[in-house]
Amino acid sequence: MEFELPDLQGRLISSKRLFKLKNKQKLLLLFLSTTCDSCRILLNSIAELTSSAQDQAVPIVLICIGQLGDVMQMVSKYSTQLEGTHILVDQGGFVARRYGIRGVPFGMVLNKFGQVMQQSIGPTSDWLQNTLGGTDNERVEKTG
Repeated sequence: MEFELPDLQGRLISSKRLFKLKNKQKLLLLFLSTTCDSCRILLNSIAELTSSAQDQAVPIVLICIGQLGDVMQMVSKYSTQLEGTHILVDQGGFVARRYGIRGVPFGMVLNKFGQVMQQSIGPTSDWLQNTLGGTDNERVEKTG
């Protein structure tokens, strides 16, 4: 499933473009909400993992549900660690609903065709670390 959302600078970014920009076979989409305490905790874990990883096998795309100002406030604390991470704003939660997401945080790995390979409801830092490790397992995994 393809989508297009604005980033923090207001530029529209499509899912197709993300694969081309990152030149990777997979993307990790993490759906977060500005009103979710668990999402803020997970964001801290993401910042720690991305700052320690040189080149991630699976690039991260944060899809933040909320108003632009609230999203900017939520991620501003981690701006240095999240450098190079695409942060997109899903103001009405439309993309999240298209993927059938009913609760956050939610993580999914997409292959280059946009198909869901793995997903996790309430992804843990262990799941993130394993996912970012970059195994090319093509089966669909559900955790949570």
